[in-house]
Order: sequence, then structure tokens, then C-alpha cells
Amino acid sequence: MNEEVSQLTYSGENMKYRLAQSSDISNIVKLHRKVLGSMGAHFLPRLGEKYLIEMYRYLLHEEPEGFIVVQNNGIIGFAIGVSDIKKN
Repeated sequence: MNEEVSQLTYSGENMKYRLAQSSDISNIVKLHRKVLGSMGAHFLPRLGEKYLIEMYRYLLHEEPEGFIVVQNNGIIGFAIGVSDIKKN
């Protein structure tokens, strides 16, 4: 699969969508903890950075085509889709 999925201009900002890479994991975890952790009610950030790193590494390994990041001067978002939630 091509690493670059699409490119889109939205609200005057150029955002690039692409498949996630292992080098993105630390930034994804930081974003997850910053955004969802600030909500207070979300439990995953409470499990700690090491847990989130391992979780996202696993998801990237298991579903590389379903792990997309959005960039605009750094990662500003991500989405993950899985084909089988009962797998493993």
C-alpha cells in the first residue's frame, strides 16, 4: 500500500494524511494523553505512557493499513480501524 494516502486542504491549512510509522508512536501517545487526558474521564491515559506505547505499537503491527496519522507541522490527529476486534 502506498504510504501517502491523500492530501487535503481544509480551512487554509495543508493537512497530510498518511499511514502511521513506528517512529510516530511517541507523538501519538503525547497527543492522546494531552487531549484525552485533559478530559479527566478517559481511562487509557491513566494507565500510563508505557501502556499506551505498547498498545499503539501492537495496533500498528496488527493493522498497519488501518492506522492513519494527520500531519500539519507535526501530528495533529490519528485514526485507527481494525478488521476484527476478536482477533487475539
